[in-house]
This record gives sequence, C-alpha cells and structure tokens, in this order.
Amino acid sequence: MVTSSGKGQLVASPALKLILIIIIIATPNSQNLHSTNTEKLQKHKNLKEEPVRIWKLKTVYIIPLVLSTAGIISHKLHHRLKLLNFRPALHILMQKTVVFNTCCTVRKFLTEQRMSSTWAVRLVLF
Repeated sequence: MVTSSGKGQLVASPALKLILIIIIIATPNSQNLHSTNTEKLQKHKNLKEEPVRIWKLKTVYIIPLVLSTAGIISHKLHHRLKLLNFRPALHILMQKTVVFNTCCTVRKFLTEQRMSSTWAVRLVLF
C-alpha cells in the first residue's frame, strides 16, 4: 500500500511483516536544518501510535529525510538512507535535485520580476 500527500509519503510493507514506514521529506533553509529535523520527529510522534492501534502493526518507523535548500545534509541522512535500503550515493542525487529546484525557483522569480518592471528590463539591457 502506498499513499501520497503533499506533506509526506506513507509506505506500508506487506501484511506479513506488519511494519509501517513513514518518510517525511523536508527542505528548510540551511540555518533551520537541525530544528526541522527534530520538529518533524516530534510533530509525527502521535501519528506513530495511531497505526499501531488501528491496523495492529508491530512496528512504525518515522524517518525524516531533511536537506537544506542549498544542498546541505544532516549527519543522520546517511544512516536513514541505509535503513530504507537505498543506494549509498543517493544523497548526492538528492542534493543535486534540491539545488536544481532552488535555482529554478530563483530563475522563475527573477523572470517574473523582470516582466513586471520595465525599470528592471532597462537595467538588464544596459
């Protein structure tokens, strides 16, 4: 069973193991990396107890994958990727993706600003 929402991803393994893995992906600013990591764990603590009670699961894991918008990773990311049986070098691809998306967002913002302001267009032309 796989359920997806805008706030995270819920992935449940086959019924034989009765394990639920909740993967939370966050991309804060570099200064908020550690606080976002602990915030996600605390925020979803109640969510950990509910599936155990409702679906009679044996284990529920909450795994936050936190990268900053500049591509800085938490020191716990390697361990968490290993828990999920992902490739060891997956963090590099994740970093490239986050930095690329940040660049696209900045480019989009600058393009919109240039189109809305004739002054900015003149400044670019000179």
